[in-house]
Amino acid sequence: MIDFLTKKDLIEIRKDLKKRKLPNVFDGMWISEPQIGGAKFEKEADDFVISWVYFIDGVKTEVFKSSFQKISLDESLEMDRLRLGITISNICKEQGSKILNSIGGPNEAMREASPYFKLADDWYHWAVVSAGFFRK
Repeated sequence: MIDFLTKKDLIEIRKDLKKRKLPNVFDGMWISEPQIGGAKFEKEADDFVISWVYFIDGVKTEVFKSSFQKISLDESLEMDRLRLGITISNICKEQGSKILNSIGGPNEAMREASPYFKLADDWYHWAVVSAGFFRK
């Protein structure tokens, strides 16, 4: 799905989106899921360096790197932000689904899985909005 979206698609998706805060990140944050991808955040001065990979048709991409501030604010990096954000969103959805399917009671399962689905939504939003379209 990631590599099929174009800048024209993003314009359509962005309609009616409201500003949100940047997703919370921390030093040493690491997230991965087989056949989806992974990302690692490392603190550097007042920013974070992100290293990430994702899979296209079962093949892992090269390792990408960027600063969190730069990828969040630089319009020329919006396709990289899209790939990273959707990768993290898909990982969160997959982990939430695993929790949902591992707990018998529907109410308890949803209560435990919902933080992962919320994170997935936050990262998807970050991925598709225009550069700098965030609340402080």
